[in-house]
Amino acid sequence: MKQITKLISAFILTATIYSCQKSEKNDLQDAQLCLNTAPASQAMNCVAKISAITTENAYKLRCAAVFISKGFGSPTSFTAALDQIKNGANAAGCTGGACSGSLVAMTTLNFGADTGASDLAFSECSKSGVGMYTQISSIFKIGTALSALAGVLNPTPAQLEAQLGSLTPVQIGDIVTTTYASACQNPSTGSSTQQYCTELAGAIASGATPTAIGQCLINRLNNPAATCP
Repeated sequence: MKQITKLISAFILTATIYSCQKSEKNDLQDAQLCLNTAPASQAMNCVAKISAITTENAYKLRCAAVFISKGFGSPTSFTAALDQIKNGANAAGCTGGACSGSLVAMTTLNFGADTGASDLAFSECSKSGVGMYTQISSIFKIGTALSALAGVLNPTPAQLEAQLGSLTPVQIGDIVTTTYASACQNPSTGSSTQQYCTELAGAIASGATPTAIGQCLINRLNNPAATCP
């Protein structure tokens, strides 16, 4: 738990600034200091000056800004949900038996109906060079898609499960491929997201096309024991 909290604290509040041109470095430092104290309503303004910078540090800050802007400014917003993933199969609230712990976590790890925020977070976080950022933003992207389809605040596992069939497999396949390539090649043993990476690895192995990969993950979110072609 302490390791998770440290990772999420770093995710939300910090990004180490390395050598770069002086003006760029100052802009990155200003953005970081702003994010460390900004209320949610001002978080995106903090990174406006660094919108054109394409270093990993800039992506880290813009990634963090999205989460802060949506109210996920504290490690406690993440830790319990991440532990749900670690549990693997988790039948609580799911229809007809066990659904994936990742799906259960998505009841918390989502931006409601704000798919624009989840798209932006995944785009910025997946370029940050930090695997944990990519993994979390990937979970949020799928969780938000399901939450938006469910059309309710604070969805239950059963409500998200009911929307799995409405996801577009090819889009989920693209998320799986990007996340696995950038964040799951060497997952940390025992980490809360290791199980999620294992699910992605199984989906990757199931087929050669994004559609087949996406459909496999959808099936396994519904039932971790599902067999993919």
